[in-house]
Amino acid sequence: MGEFQRVYKSELSDRQLMAFWNLVQASGRSRAIGFDRPRMDGPAFCRFLRRPGVYPWLVAWRGLPMALYYLTNLQGRSAHVHFCFLPCGTRRVAVPAELCPAKGGKSARLPLVRAAALFGLASALWEAPERGFLLDTLIGMTPEHNAPALALVRSLGGEEHAAVPGLCWMHEEKRNVPGIITTFSREAVPQKAASL
Repeated sequence: MGEFQRVYKSELSDRQLMAFWNLVQASGRSRAIGFDRPRMDGPAFCRFLRRPGVYPWLVAWRGLPMALYYLTNLQGRSAHVHFCFLPCGTRRVAVPAELCPAKGGKSARLPLVRAAALFGLASALWEAPERGFLLDTLIGMTPEHNAPALALVRSLGGEEHAAVPGLCWMHEEKRNVPGIITTFSREAVPQKAASL
Protein backbone atom coordinates (compact mmCIF):
# COMPACT_ATOMS: atom_id res chain seq x y z
CA MET A 1 0.00 0.00 0.00
CA GLY A 2 1.25 3.48 -0.87
CA GLU A 3 0.93 6.93 0.66
CA PHE A 4 -2.77 7.29 -0.21
CA GLN A 5 -5.65 5.53 1.49
CA ARG A 6 -9.38 5.69 0.88
CA VAL A 7 -12.17 5.05 3.37
CA TYR A 8 -15.77 4.31 2.34
CA LYS A 9 -18.78 5.93 4.03
CA SER A 10 -19.76 2.74 5.87
CA GLU A 11 -16.43 2.89 7.74
CA LEU A 12 -16.87 6.54 8.73
CA SER A 13 -18.90 7.95 11.59
CA ASP A 14 -20.93 11.12 11.19
CA ARG A 15 -18.39 12.76 13.51
CA GLN A 16 -15.58 11.89 11.06
CA LEU A 17 -17.60 13.15 8.09
CA MET A 18 -18.36 16.36 9.99
CA ALA A 19 -14.64 16.82 10.75
CA PHE A 20 -13.91 16.61 7.01
CA TRP A 21 -16.78 19.02 6.30
CA ASN A 22 -15.28 21.49 8.79
CA LEU A 23 -11.97 21.34 6.88
CA VAL A 24 -13.83 21.91 3.59
CA GLN A 25 -15.72 24.87 5.08
CA ALA A 26 -12.56 26.40 6.57
CA SER A 27 -10.81 26.12 3.19
CA GLY A 28 -13.65 27.85 1.32
CA ARG A 29 -14.27 24.80 -0.89
CA SER A 30 -17.80 23.89 0.15
CA ARG A 31 -19.30 24.78 -3.25
CA ALA A 32 -16.96 22.27 -4.90
CA ILE A 33 -18.95 19.46 -3.31
CA GLY A 34 -22.24 20.46 -4.84
CA PHE A 35 -22.51 23.47 -7.12
CA ASP A 36 -25.69 21.88 -8.46
CA ARG A 37 -27.52 21.80 -5.12
CA PRO A 38 -28.44 24.21 -2.30
CA ARG A 39 -25.69 25.15 0.15
CA MET A 40 -25.13 22.48 2.77
CA ASP A 41 -24.24 22.61 6.42
CA GLY A 42 -22.49 19.74 8.23
CA PRO A 43 -25.60 17.65 8.97
CA ALA A 44 -26.88 18.10 5.38
CA PHE A 45 -23.44 17.03 4.10
CA CYS A 46 -23.68 13.82 6.15
CA ARG A 47 -27.24 13.14 4.98
CA PHE A 48 -26.21 13.69 1.35
CA LEU A 49 -23.28 11.26 1.57
CA ARG A 50 -25.40 8.64 3.35
CA ARG A 51 -28.14 8.70 0.70
CA PRO A 52 -28.66 5.54 -1.37
CA GLY A 53 -27.05 6.02 -4.78
CA VAL A 54 -24.20 8.19 -3.44
CA TYR A 55 -20.93 6.27 -3.03
CA PRO A 56 -18.29 8.44 -1.30
CA TRP A 57 -14.71 7.78 -0.21
CA LEU A 58 -12.51 10.07 1.84
CA VAL A 59 -8.92 10.10 0.59
CA ALA A 60 -6.01 10.59 2.96
CA TRP A 61 -2.37 11.21 2.12
CA ARG A 62 0.09 10.04 4.75
CA GLY A 63 -2.84 9.79 7.14
CA LEU A 64 -4.10 13.35 6.56
CA PRO A 65 -7.53 13.86 4.96
CA MET A 66 -7.13 15.72 1.67
CA ALA A 67 -9.97 14.84 -0.70
CA LEU A 68 -13.39 13.38 -1.18
CA TYR A 69 -14.55 11.61 -4.29
CA TYR A 70 -17.96 10.16 -4.80
CA LEU A 71 -19.85 8.30 -7.48
CA THR A 72 -23.48 8.90 -8.47
CA ASN A 73 -25.83 7.91 -11.30
CA LEU A 74 -24.63 4.32 -11.37
CA GLN A 75 -25.93 2.83 -14.64
CA GLY A 76 -24.74 -0.68 -15.39
CA ARG A 77 -20.95 -0.44 -15.35
CA SER A 78 -20.62 3.35 -15.51
CA ALA A 79 -21.05 6.13 -12.97
CA HIS A 80 -20.58 9.87 -12.65
CA VAL A 81 -17.50 10.86 -10.63
CA HIS A 82 -17.21 14.00 -8.48
CA PHE A 83 -14.17 15.36 -6.58
CA CYS A 84 -13.53 17.89 -3.83
CA PHE A 85 -9.96 18.63 -2.74
CA LEU A 86 -8.67 20.46 0.27
CA PRO A 87 -5.93 22.99 -0.59
CA CYS A 88 -2.71 21.08 -1.28
CA GLY A 89 -0.33 23.92 -2.06
CA THR A 90 2.52 23.02 -4.35
CA ARG A 91 3.41 19.67 -2.76
CA ARG A 92 4.48 16.96 -5.17
CA VAL A 93 4.71 13.19 -4.79
CA ALA A 94 6.96 10.67 -6.51
CA VAL A 95 5.12 8.33 -8.88
CA PRO A 96 6.21 5.38 -11.05
CA ALA A 97 7.39 6.06 -14.60
CA GLU A 98 4.32 4.45 -16.23
CA LEU A 99 2.15 7.18 -14.73
CA CYS A 100 4.20 9.85 -16.52
CA PRO A 101 4.84 8.68 -20.09
CA ALA A 102 5.88 12.20 -21.09
CA LYS A 103 8.95 11.82 -18.87
CA GLY A 104 10.41 9.15 -21.18
CA GLY A 105 10.25 6.24 -18.77
CA LYS A 106 11.70 8.08 -15.77
CA SER A 107 9.85 8.37 -12.51
CA ALA A 108 8.49 11.82 -11.83
CA ARG A 109 6.88 13.98 -9.20
CA LEU A 110 3.23 14.88 -9.71
CA PRO A 111 1.30 17.60 -7.93
CA LEU A 112 -0.39 16.07 -4.88
CA VAL A 113 -3.89 16.90 -6.14
CA ARG A 114 -3.25 15.15 -9.48
CA ALA A 115 -1.81 12.05 -7.76
CA ALA A 116 -4.84 11.92 -5.43
CA ALA A 117 -7.24 12.20 -8.38
CA LEU A 118 -5.42 9.38 -10.23
CA PHE A 119 -5.55 7.29 -7.06
CA GLY A 120 -9.33 7.82 -6.77
CA LEU A 121 -10.02 7.09 -10.44
CA ALA A 122 -7.81 3.98 -10.47
CA SER A 123 -9.27 2.70 -7.19
CA ALA A 124 -12.77 2.86 -8.67
CA LEU A 125 -11.92 1.52 -12.13
CA TRP A 126 -9.55 -1.29 -11.11
CA GLU A 127 -11.59 -2.67 -8.19
CA ALA A 128 -12.30 -6.27 -9.14
CA PRO A 129 -13.94 -8.62 -6.68
CA GLU A 130 -14.42 -12.28 -7.64
CA ARG A 131 -17.12 -11.50 -10.19
CA GLY A 132 -15.01 -9.06 -12.23
CA PHE A 133 -14.59 -5.33 -12.58
CA LEU A 134 -17.39 -3.28 -11.10
CA LEU A 135 -17.02 -0.24 -13.37
CA ASP A 136 -15.76 0.26 -16.91
CA THR A 137 -16.33 4.01 -17.27
CA LEU A 138 -16.38 7.06 -15.02
CA ILE A 139 -18.05 10.18 -16.39
CA GLY A 140 -17.14 13.70 -15.39
CA MET A 141 -19.08 16.87 -16.11
CA THR A 142 -17.07 20.03 -15.47
CA PRO A 143 -18.37 23.60 -15.84
CA GLU A 144 -16.53 25.20 -18.75
CA HIS A 145 -15.75 28.33 -16.72
CA ASN A 146 -13.91 26.35 -14.00
CA ALA A 147 -10.43 26.59 -15.52
CA PRO A 148 -8.50 24.97 -12.61
CA ALA A 149 -10.85 21.95 -12.56
CA LEU A 150 -10.66 21.57 -16.34
CA ALA A 151 -6.85 21.74 -16.25
CA LEU A 152 -6.79 18.94 -13.66
CA VAL A 153 -9.32 16.81 -15.57
CA ARG A 154 -7.33 17.22 -18.79
CA SER A 155 -4.10 16.21 -17.02
CA LEU A 156 -5.60 12.88 -15.91
CA GLY A 157 -5.76 11.27 -19.35
CA GLY A 158 -9.51 11.00 -19.78
CA GLU A 159 -11.22 11.32 -23.12
CA GLU A 160 -12.93 14.68 -23.64
CA HIS A 161 -16.12 14.20 -25.64
CA ALA A 162 -17.99 17.44 -25.93
CA ALA A 163 -18.66 20.92 -24.74
CA VAL A 164 -22.39 20.94 -24.10
CA PRO A 165 -24.38 24.18 -23.73
CA GLY A 166 -26.30 24.21 -20.45
CA LEU A 167 -24.78 20.95 -19.17
CA CYS A 168 -24.11 22.10 -15.59
CA TRP A 169 -26.72 23.53 -13.25
CA MET A 170 -25.33 26.26 -10.98
CA HIS A 171 -27.78 26.26 -8.11
CA GLU A 172 -26.80 29.58 -6.54
CA GLU A 173 -26.95 31.40 -9.88
CA LYS A 174 -30.16 29.59 -10.86
CA ARG A 175 -28.90 28.93 -14.37
CA ASN A 176 -27.31 26.28 -16.53
CA VAL A 177 -23.81 26.88 -17.89
CA PRO A 178 -21.78 25.13 -20.59
CA GLY A 179 -19.86 22.09 -19.43
CA ILE A 180 -17.33 19.56 -20.68
CA ILE A 181 -18.06 15.80 -20.65
CA THR A 182 -15.02 13.61 -19.99
CA THR A 183 -14.83 9.83 -19.58
CA PHE A 184 -12.19 7.77 -17.82
CA SER A 185 -11.56 4.08 -18.45
CA ARG A 186 -8.96 1.46 -17.48
CA GLU A 187 -7.23 2.16 -20.81
CA ALA A 188 -6.63 5.76 -19.70
CA VAL A 189 -5.99 5.25 -15.96
CA PRO A 190 -3.15 2.82 -15.16
CA GLN A 191 -3.76 0.17 -12.48
CA LYS A 192 -0.53 1.23 -10.77
CA ALA A 193 -2.23 4.49 -9.72
CA ALA A 194 -4.46 2.52 -7.32
CA SER A 195 -1.39 1.74 -5.21
CA LEU A 196 0.05 5.24 -4.92
